[in-house]
Amino acid sequence: MALLYKRHTEAENIYIQNKFYFRAINMNINGYKWDRALKLARDFKSHLDIVVALRKRYLERIGKEESNK
Repeated sequence: MALLYKRHTEAENIYIQNKFYFRAINMNINGYKWDRALKLARDFKSHLDIVVALRKRYLERIGKEESNK
């Protein structure tokens, strides 16, 4: 319901409290919040490879190079 009402921070907190880390990360990826998705992946030590791969695919699609280290 939080997502339907565009309360993204609240939705992310709900996912994290219930240990749905991938859903929280994926929500940020879908919103193009790459830095936040990467931070969550690092903090929870999960799905880091997915974040990097999706970021790489996204940058290739739009024809840009990576700007983040």
